Amino acid sequence: MTYVRQLAVLLLFVCVGCSAAQLDPQRVKNDLQHQPAEAVIKDLKRQNKYQQVLKRIAEGQAEWVALAPALYMGTDAGDSDDLEIALATALPKNAVAVLSALKAGGANGASSLGIDHVCGVPFIEPTDAFVKAYLLKSTKAVKAVKDEKLLPVARQCLSYLK
Repeated sequence: MTYVRQLAVLLLFVCVGCSAAQLDPQRVKNDLQHQPAEAVIKDLKRQNKYQQVLKRIAEGQAEWVALAPALYMGTDAGDSDDLEIALATALPKNAVAVLSALKAGGANGASSLGIDHVCGVPFIEPTDAFVKAYLLKSTKAVKAVKDEKLLPVARQCLSYLK
């Protein structure tokens, strides 16, 4: 094999290794089970992956939304706001996942996700049109939840969406 081919094969293996190290909800969950949440968040930020986590939560991806209560335990004020905004963004997309996270996070308990924030309008300087559309979509999504275990959280959430 020529030097160029050897180098190409080596780079291929390196790239395959890089893709294997991509952000994975199971890996983050495992990290949260074995390390304090503060350390996990710090590590995600060091790797420039924390914003990716927030993006996936905001997209309503259930496996990422489910990590929110554990992540929240390690947030400071700014990170708490960012996480609540990500969950609020996910609410009209996947109300079941968000309400499950709020329920799992012991909504409004000490160091818990703030249902009043997530189900309110936590966005920074939203337009009136955005707020109106958000409230309409979120209310519709929350009202569509039929899981009996989530209904108390859904009712509480709806009270903040009014």
